Amino acid sequence: IYKGYDVNASQTPTFTYTNANGLICKKTIQAIDNKLEINLNISNGAGNKVILAKAENIEKVEKNLYKIGQMFVLVNDKLKPEIRTEGKERILQVPAQETITYSLAW
Repeated sequence: IYKGYDVNASQTPTFTYTNANGLICKKTIQAIDNKLEINLNISNGAGNKVILAKAENIEKVEKNLYKIGQMFVLVNDKLKPEIRTEGKERILQVPAQETITYSLAW
């Protein structure tokens, strides 16, 4: 559930989300080089999964790299990413932890 956003001194927004299990996620997005870097700071995350992407098709290309259409998701294997299927969608997710950083590239 989207709860709103704050902007820091350098004008970078931080978006806040919650879920029914009490998880609180603060999300920042920054353009770095030719990709978007997403940083998630999680509170009350024990037992939750964090969805990084949903699409009709998600495939692991190589270590730390997933392809979704014309986009790539770079996520460290230490975060234990997994792909699951729900109906006709595939979901790339990781177990909730205090800090999650991943990137989107085209």
